[in-house]
Amino acid sequence: MESDAFGDAKSRLKREIDVVNCSMANTTCEIQRKGLLHRTRGFYKKMAKHPNMSVTLIGVTLFLLINICNSFKGKQMVIPPKPPERFFPVGSAVLDFPYGNINPVTNLLVKEEVIFMMYYAPWCSKSKQIRGEFAKAAKYFQNRIRFVAVNCWWPSGECRSSYKLISYPELFVYHTNLDGFKYKGIPTADYMIQFTEDLLYPLKILHTREQIKEFNSRYDNAMIGFFDFHASPQPPGYRQFYLTAMRLLEKDFYQPVRSAIITQPGLASLLGLHHSKSLILHRLTNTTLLYPQEGNFTDEYLTHWIGVHKQQPLVKWLSPPGHKTQHLSTAINQGPALVVFIPVNQLHTNSFYYNMVREVALHYLNCNDSLFMRDATELSIRQRIASIEEHQKHTDKCLYKQVYKNTLYMSPASDKNCCISLVTSHNKEYSREDSRTVCEYCKHVKTTPSLEERSHLCMLDTPTSLSTGAMFSGLAHSPPHCLNTGQDYNTNEYRTLCCKECSYNVLSNDKCSSRKTTDPFIARSNFIFLNLICKTLKLQEEQNLTSPFDFVKDFSRFDLEKVMGLHCRSNRTLNLHVMDIKHHSVFLERLAPGYLIDVNSPAAVIVDKKNEAQYVLRETFSKKNLAQFIMNYTSSDLDRYLRSGTLNNSPCYGDHIGVCIREATSQSFQDIILQQDKDVLVLLYAPWCGFCAGFAHLYLNLAKYFKTAQDLIFARINADSNDLPWEYTVSSYPTLLFFPAHRKSDSVVFPASIPKTLPNLIKFVLHHSTHDLRLDTAADICSDLCIKHNRVVVAVTVETLRSQSHQYAKRLHRLMSHLASLNNAPKHHPDTTSEYLPGKSSIDNSVPGLPDDQLMLQRRRKIHSSIAYVQKQIRKTEKRVRDAEYLNKYLLSHKNFLSGKEELFEYFSPHVKDKKSKS
Repeated sequence: MESDAFGDAKSRLKREIDVVNCSMANTTCEIQRKGLLHRTRGFYKKMAKHPNMSVTLIGVTLFLLINICNSFKGKQMVIPPKPPERFFPVGSAVLDFPYGNINPVTNLLVKEEVIFMMYYAPWCSKSKQIRGEFAKAAKYFQNRIRFVAVNCWWPSGECRSSYKLISYPELFVYHTNLDGFKYKGIPTADYMIQFTEDLLYPLKILHTREQIKEFNSRYDNAMIGFFDFHASPQPPGYRQFYLTAMRLLEKDFYQPVRSAIITQPGLASLLGLHHSKSLILHRLTNTTLLYPQEGNFTDEYLTHWIGVHKQQPLVKWLSPPGHKTQHLSTAINQGPALVVFIPVNQLHTNSFYYNMVREVALHYLNCNDSLFMRDATELSIRQRIASIEEHQKHTDKCLYKQVYKNTLYMSPASDKNCCISLVTSHNKEYSREDSRTVCEYCKHVKTTPSLEERSHLCMLDTPTSLSTGAMFSGLAHSPPHCLNTGQDYNTNEYRTLCCKECSYNVLSNDKCSSRKTTDPFIARSNFIFLNLICKTLKLQEEQNLTSPFDFVKDFSRFDLEKVMGLHCRSNRTLNLHVMDIKHHSVFLERLAPGYLIDVNSPAAVIVDKKNEAQYVLRETFSKKNLAQFIMNYTSSDLDRYLRSGTLNNSPCYGDHIGVCIREATSQSFQDIILQQDKDVLVLLYAPWCGFCAGFAHLYLNLAKYFKTAQDLIFARINADSNDLPWEYTVSSYPTLLFFPAHRKSDSVVFPASIPKTLPNLIKFVLHHSTHDLRLDTAADICSDLCIKHNRVVVAVTVETLRSQSHQYAKRLHRLMSHLASLNNAPKHHPDTTSEYLPGKSSIDNSVPGLPDDQLMLQRRRKIHSSIAYVQKQIRKTEKRVRDAEYLNKYLLSHKNFLSGKEELFEYFSPHVKDKKSKS
């Protein structure tokens, strides 16, 4: 009957499975499929109630599952993903493509010169973390650079099918008709802004010798190229040079090889650049290299050549990318490293603390007392002072921005230093209609110029292009005295002679601090520049970046003379590195645990991996203290920085079994082990050590065994979070160290070859402990009868030793008497001393035929030797007597025996009758 029932059920299930073969798009089919699954579960429960039909149950279940899988083969059973949402809000300055579209971005790149791209995944936590910083950078560059975000995780998107990214997010900067530049820096707004600014302006134009000197001294590696723009609007090789400068920024964002160009042949010849499309690589502490003329002048070859020949920076930036990397380990493996953690403000024009450390490095590495390196230090100090002064001016201008805006344009009549802006148009026959030349001509006078003079100046508007000579020649009076001039505007559209308002500045070679703003074109440009400066200052506050006003104002020039060339005068040299303390404070926590970290204050740590030591600058950070820190390390006058953990719980471990194992730290370790009258046993363990966890109960039993010992201390220390002095450093855990009382220098470690069992541990402690501890242990494990028996044995031993000492004393007396008789006896006398001497019975027959004098001398020597032997035995016996008496006294005073000492003699042997011993 049961088999027929299961056969009917099987055929019914077959009919049900046929329902699955219908179209999945049919709603009725979906409903039937759900009903089939429901009935299948019910059938399974029903058959489970029949234990005898287990084989049939399995067979029917497998048949059902196979048919269901075959029915659904090739059909999608996964719920489709939800449509993506915008990753950035609607009002953001970031152009977001949540569906992963690439074609709109490609079309946008044709219109925009620069695009900052972010490939993200909406579920990625790091993408979410960077989202706010990316939006801030986009707002900063709004209307200047387009920021775009693309969802490169959306399965059906173009980005997902075109690019195979292994991590999210990925940041790239794209230029028109150029490949992308990958951003590898810290993903914060200030770092992204600095990277973009460097890519927008990768080159600097050098006009004077002073600018060249300043440029070469400011950077460890500087690439300077000469291109003759008078011969061509775009000289040959200039585009490749421009791309090389950008590639160098991509390779090393923090310390790239900075690039500059020279357009004046006379100035270029001073550097050995005599032909257009030539360049040099200036290395601060090495020789300058000229790029070979026969080399291919392409960005690929130039980048490779510079990468091979550039020198290592004096102070190297360390910026781990946030995932598993060897940045820090590589730097530490190269030798002892000084790592200075500094607050970094990428939006400030001067890297203040980095330059301060670099000034110390310039003296530390100046082995030959190079004048150029001294000048580089002086220029660095001037630049730091000037940057703070400039920041103060910008802050004041932004506070009174509206007032400053109203005073940007001043009419010549109200300006005592007359400045006239002249606009002239070229001849339309030879130039375009909108082509014009704007010149600013200034004459510094004490009083306002007359109307006639000003009108005479305005007559300079001529149809020909203006030049300085033409302007001066049209004047009836002498040429104006302009202290400095500078070019402005695009050279393809304008040509201008701009006079700067000058004032003497001791700290700067450029004596002109600001340009007069009477020209409306210049006024508008300055106002745009001021808006950008104010926007930068506002972003610095939003990012909580260190303000230049909070920098350590240390501009000393005389605190570094002692460290001059120290790198070459000692074998204990240092490599100097810097890290951003705000983003990499976790490394400072690991290198200097317990150090009070302030993200707005620098910190310095010396890491000596070979000796496994760290040294921390404990004084206030300054150039003088940093130089002294280096000198103290060179002379081995620094104390090693020891990590010290904190005690979260009770200072005793093992209270639950009635023992106290003292918890030690690096600070309390010395105080515990250096107790002179105590034996100390210390366990060194680590919380991650599995063997330590298994050994813990054995150590507790050992402490319980010696529970009554008053002069034995049990302690333990977490050696993973507490550094110990070198003499106590171990290579494995767990490790036992024993420090005996009064002999701390004779500390011993439990042998690794002996199993750590309780008997072996007890033997180890008793073998190295004091005599009192051994007595205490023996008394504690001995019964009352055992103690009484030992008291009798000790008393008998004392009497026996005293008897031996008395016999030795009598023998010594006889030897002394015979020695005196030999000294007073005549030359020929019978031998009467042989019976008291050890060895042979007579010494006269041992050496026959000796003269009388030599025979007497030999006898005296034998007697002296016998006297020394007897005296040694007497001292040895007296020591054993003292030890036995001490043991007897200890047994009398033991806690298990409270009776007087007269009870001791009831257990003496019958032959012990000495009254002296009883007294």
